[in-house]
Amino acid sequence: MTTLQLNTERKLLLGAIHLPSFLGAVDRSRFEAIQAYALRNARIFAEGGFDGVFLQDQTEGPSTAQSIAMLSALTRYVSSQVDSIALGSQMECDEAEPILAVAHASAASFVRIKAYVGTMIKDRGLVQGQCHTAYSYKKTQGIEALIFADIFDRCGVPLGDLSLVQAAKFALQKGADGLVITGKDYEQTLEMLSEVKKAFPQAKAICGGSVTKQNIQEVFSIADGAIVSSSLKSDTDSESWSVVKIKDLVAHARR
Repeated sequence: MTTLQLNTERKLLLGAIHLPSFLGAVDRSRFEAIQAYALRNARIFAEGGFDGVFLQDQTEGPSTAQSIAMLSALTRYVSSQVDSIALGSQMECDEAEPILAVAHASAASFVRIKAYVGTMIKDRGLVQGQCHTAYSYKKTQGIEALIFADIFDRCGVPLGDLSLVQAAKFALQKGADGLVITGKDYEQTLEMLSEVKKAFPQAKAICGGSVTKQNIQEVFSIADGAIVSSSLKSDTDSESWSVVKIKDLVAHARR
């Protein structure tokens, strides 16, 4: 499996493949269909020139034995078939141990944990920061996967008056290898990225949303990388990402 390298000057381009929910019975034929979907799109991101791609479990609610097992198996399978792009794991549950366990079992190169510090109010209620659990579990289990930690995920509202800089500091102290920064809109995202990079110039700050080929150069003038997904979907096939759009973004990013 290709591993993601952070100790270079290269700006990272990371994609995300949104997997179908694993809720309900998953027989062999459905699993094979999900497997084919994940493999096809991982190959598209690899052909397009991205550095890495998350396999993103979107199963609602807390993690289950089924969701952990399926995401581990899918990631392991895709990595055995595609060796030109680094693979990462992400789960809707935002629970550190299951996400890191998947990475450990599948040899994924990186993970994304959206609730890392503080407390967030999300549609499912209060979500507690996972930094202490992630830091401890990764260390005790000998897990090598990089942690990309969201600072104030846009899908929720922070509870309390924890500042952006303080939240970033806590995340870095507790094992975050990269900080994912996403504001409510593009302008706020740039402001937040600038604030974090000013406070922690050596930290890897990743833009988590609103990236297009028109603004990628501006984003990369501040950020160390970007996560881009929805804007790169195919216009004609809802089950696929567009290699043409991905290559076009890469071309604009690498100028």
